[in-house]
Amino acid sequence: MKKIIKEKLIRGRGVSRGVSAGSVRIINSRGRRLAKIPISEADIPYELKRLRTAFKLAERSLKRLVRGAAIAFGDSRSEIFEAQLEILRDPSLRNRMEREIGTAWVNSEWAIQRTVREFSDRLGKVADLHIKERAVDVQDLGERLLNALSGRSKGASYEGNYVVVTDQIYPSALAEFGSALPSAIVTERGGWTSHAFILARELGIPAVTGVHGATRRFKDGMSVLVDGFAGEVLLEPSQTSLATLDTSPSTGDSAEICEIRSESEPAVTTDGVEIALMANLDVPKSFEMASEVGAMGIGLFRSEFLIKPGKGFPTEKEQLQTYEQLGGIAGKYRARIRTFDISSGEAQGDADHFERNPALGLRATRLMLNHEPREFRTQLRALLRASASAPVDIVLPMVSDLSEIVATRELIEAETLRLSEKGIPFGKPRVGVMLEVPSLLFILEPLLKSVDFLSLGTNDLVQYLLAVDRDNESVADSFRTLHPSVLVAIKSVIDASLRAGKEILVCGEMAGSYLYAPILVGLGATNLSMNVRAISRVRNIINSISARKARELAALLLRCESAKESERALLDFYEKNWPVIFPRDLLLQSMLAKRHELK
Repeated sequence: MKKIIKEKLIRGRGVSRGVSAGSVRIINSRGRRLAKIPISEADIPYELKRLRTAFKLAERSLKRLVRGAAIAFGDSRSEIFEAQLEILRDPSLRNRMEREIGTAWVNSEWAIQRTVREFSDRLGKVADLHIKERAVDVQDLGERLLNALSGRSKGASYEGNYVVVTDQIYPSALAEFGSALPSAIVTERGGWTSHAFILARELGIPAVTGVHGATRRFKDGMSVLVDGFAGEVLLEPSQTSLATLDTSPSTGDSAEICEIRSESEPAVTTDGVEIALMANLDVPKSFEMASEVGAMGIGLFRSEFLIKPGKGFPTEKEQLQTYEQLGGIAGKYRARIRTFDISSGEAQGDADHFERNPALGLRATRLMLNHEPREFRTQLRALLRASASAPVDIVLPMVSDLSEIVATRELIEAETLRLSEKGIPFGKPRVGVMLEVPSLLFILEPLLKSVDFLSLGTNDLVQYLLAVDRDNESVADSFRTLHPSVLVAIKSVIDASLRAGKEILVCGEMAGSYLYAPILVGLGATNLSMNVRAISRVRNIINSISARKARELAALLLRCESAKESERALLDFYEKNWPVIFPRDLLLQSMLAKRHELK
């Protein structure tokens, strides 16, 4: 008798939204264990030649990836491989390998493996998440060099509807899949800022990480359903579970959900409340896609992505060109430019320099004011010049005290005077802050007097309110967006901004979540900024709900006394009031709370 396999739920952490199913394909990306082979002194020149040839072949393959990625993903993501090229060309990497061969008299494979492990271990100990990710780039390069030595150009290719399961996926792996991309990705390790998962989000591939022992728990050919919203994987899903794919907002919309408007205009609730949807961008080119789904301007441009690895801060000219371009494509809806949000280690380009807790350390506005005033002045000057011909605004990240706003405005005045004396055209950009640090919640009235607008950064606000590192898997379950303190904080900021007559934008994952967008509408938000791929999904939801019901939902949640109670209340409200838009089976998969708590 054939054994009946029941579906089994495995929880991880979602790093790319969407729901998809397919057959498992195991890819073992763990570092190879290579033998240390002693060589004679006479063999050293031969091994050095092999190593240098491997570097040439690796550089050639990376250049192909840069060209291919520019076509497949756009210039924004080809930069990931350009960054790897910078690391490959760094003489310290090859010199260390050559020294290992020449002094220890060992084979090239061992020298590569040892050096890559040494470099990646050093980077992995850095607390700053962005620098940590470079360790993965070094490991990826190590695999590429070893492939070049062995004559392998790329990994295995797959066809059909398949789900990649691996311990850790490298960005080059996604690029080398070509057009036969996986329907989903499941990994043991990797973070939200991982280059591979950035690509996955750009490509719309659902991904879940933090699944311990994935390559042992899954088997090739096994059927799985991957939910990138809830961070869950169903092994051998039932037909009932698979049927939910037909109603998922990521794969198809209910017949009762309104169609996407092609031109830039607000989403409108069924009772006539307009909600402006804006785009969060890393590069200007991504706005082409955003405008196609109706983005009303740029809610957040992360200017730190202009800082290239190994090259330091961008020049004033480079920044001016980018900011003018952003303002030009955003048009009357404006482009809001966040000033450099980096840590001290990133500013110095020093991977060995790190802080124990960079999120609470020297970063963003406090770093630029006190330790990088010259570069801060350059950025502010570029923004002033760009605003002469383009509607751009300045957004200050991680502000914790009004003195930081005052100091920044003084720099702006100084640079304005300097440009005026030189006869260089400049404008008067609006100045706003990212409200992410809880201290600002207690000084909202004076804060709103000192700024032209607010951007509410929900990701970091939740992190700091609940003392939960959102990238730490061990406390991931404690990152509860519907915690009462979070909802009360958001409501207080929106209400204070409306009273002061100041624009308030809500950014972060909450704004781009089809589950949470109705809550924000109910709390009074009328400007939401999100990643490009979330715009059409959120637009469809907003066009299908009434603001009156959304306000009822918000009032209900504000009366809850715990995150668990809020999550249950949300599920019940959606099931009762919007069952077609939010089918129960879909909600059970997509809620960020534990499944057994919602049943």
